Amino acid sequence: MHDDHPLDLQAIEARVRAVSSGPWASYIEGRDHWSGSDFIMTPGEDIELGATDEDQDFIAAARREVPRLVAVARRLRSAADPSGSEMDAAELARIEKLADRASPGPWTLVADGTEHPQFPIYIRIHRTREGGEMDLLPYGATADDLKFIAHCRGDIPRLIAEIRRLRAHREHSGG
Repeated sequence: MHDDHPLDLQAIEARVRAVSSGPWASYIEGRDHWSGSDFIMTPGEDIELGATDEDQDFIAAARREVPRLVAVARRLRSAADPSGSEMDAAELARIEKLADRASPGPWTLVADGTEHPQFPIYIRIHRTREGGEMDLLPYGATADDLKFIAHCRGDIPRLIAEIRRLRAHREHSGG
């Protein structure tokens, strides 16, 4: 999922600074534990969203990967990453695979409270793998967590594309 908006690293970094501290870890009932529901473990309150396994794994990984992707993009933009060793092609492919397995979206914040009065803010996935819509209803997530999560679905593929573009430009220009 790529769009035509310029990649705003400052806006992405602001969302990272506002989100609950990491690391976040995805726990799927039947895969990672045997009782209770699926959740994302954080150093604070656990987050339950009712997401698919793939979406939850993507969300938990995003907390770790978005800051790393932004750092690599910043270094490449400033030409201060001559080795490219910070994040190799295999690592980018691993992160991209997580994004590719998640619902394509778009993912948006909904803050009207009409459909789910108990959740003043939640995330709507406008296109799931099955083609329908799905709402992620947050237990334990802050509004900033939800904003970060909703934006990650677009930010991660765009960051990966930017890193690849900058590396290709560097290789082509002999840098």
